[in-house]
Amino acid sequence: MQNEPEISVICAVKNGAETVGKTVESVLAQSMPDLELIAVDDGSDDGTADILLAAASRDSRVRVIRQENAGVSAARNRGLDAARGRYAAFADSDDVTGPDWLMSLMKGMQENGGRGMSVCGYETERNGKIARTAEFTPEELTPAEAMRRCLRYRDLTTAVWNKMFLTETLNREHIRFRKEYRIGEDMVFIAEYITKIRSVRVVSGHDYLYRDNGEGAMGSLKRGSGFRSSFIDEWEAALAAEKILAESGIVLRETDIKKLRIAGKLLPLLEAYGLGEPGLKKDLQSTLRSHPGMILKEPEFDRNRRLFMILGALSPGLSGAVRRFTWKRQKQDH
Repeated sequence: MQNEPEISVICAVKNGAETVGKTVESVLAQSMPDLELIAVDDGSDDGTADILLAAASRDSRVRVIRQENAGVSAARNRGLDAARGRYAAFADSDDVTGPDWLMSLMKGMQENGGRGMSVCGYETERNGKIARTAEFTPEELTPAEAMRRCLRYRDLTTAVWNKMFLTETLNREHIRFRKEYRIGEDMVFIAEYITKIRSVRVVSGHDYLYRDNGEGAMGSLKRGSGFRSSFIDEWEAALAAEKILAESGIVLRETDIKKLRIAGKLLPLLEAYGLGEPGLKKDLQSTLRSHPGMILKEPEFDRNRRLFMILGALSPGLSGAVRRFTWKRQKQDH
């Protein structure tokens, strides 16, 4: 391997002792071996550091950075600051990469002349089973079209783990993850990056396994297992991404759809728990009221989602009451 690796893979981890070992193994087993794996331990106290340091002792391509807990964005930024590769990619600490993940993404970067970003397909695992396989037709996209598809439900996604970036562009444009967003940070990162590039290459294959552990906002919403202030971050991140895109002349219908999806789940949640500033809830309701046609006709909204959007637009208090009722019924059924 050359002194300067071709690819820097950044993996931020906090208390991932049960899963990070397999993640590390899968990255080191790539068919594209010219890489460095920068594992950033974000204040773990469960043996994660030992696993990472043991991996580094076995393979010189592993670099371990340890820090006090500061969140995934701060950890990824530490990794980016240390990255030496021409290209940058990200792996979550509970996911697994297929052997050709980096090779296919790097070829995509080369095919678009090293001017932008590459995107690959992926698999989603839930409860130990493959719930969905997303594989895309290889093609070249403009930045605006790529962002449109990233924002679409079940398309290219706003996650960073199925994408490759130019390290030089990230550094030159001072693009880093915004630490104020605990949900939606990837979306803002991609929005910032995509306004600085010329093209995006979609590649074939689905060499990334995303493990959906149900700990996100939707999982908690369905279970009624408690409100987290970070749920509001997704709304703020969507507004930030919309502003970044608009400032570069990219105005997309999909940003409105994204905001509707967030408002339709967040407003009933706030009302169910009696939380949220009045101004925030007013903005959420206003968003829902502004797009009645989109709520009724957008194909990606199922009946249940439409119900909560309509209730939120007409009567936020009622939407919260219905949300509490559905949680009660779900608990009774179990």
